[in-house]
Amino acid sequence: MHQPTVEQSPASTSFRQGFLAEILNPKTALFFLAFLPQFILYTILLAIVTSFIGEKIFTKASGSSRWLEKTVGFVYIGLGVRLALQTQSK
Repeated sequence: MHQPTVEQSPASTSFRQGFLAEILNPKTALFFLAFLPQFILYTILLAIVTSFIGEKIFTKASGSSRWLEKTVGFVYIGLGVRLALQTQSK
């Protein structure tokens, strides 16, 4: 029996063919049209809300900013001490 020979193509050709196949695939287009806008809207909404909270609560004029910085500092110090005192177990 004769074995068929397989011709190898360059990686760029394979990539281009795969890219075109996915771009022209209607399922891929439907996926992006269905889900991408939701993620974009969620991310934009999350950025707006956190920006608003940051401006209102943690401004430099308020004492809460200084309190937050000290709290975060103590947390980092505590984590560093815990890591330094941790023993390695096998």
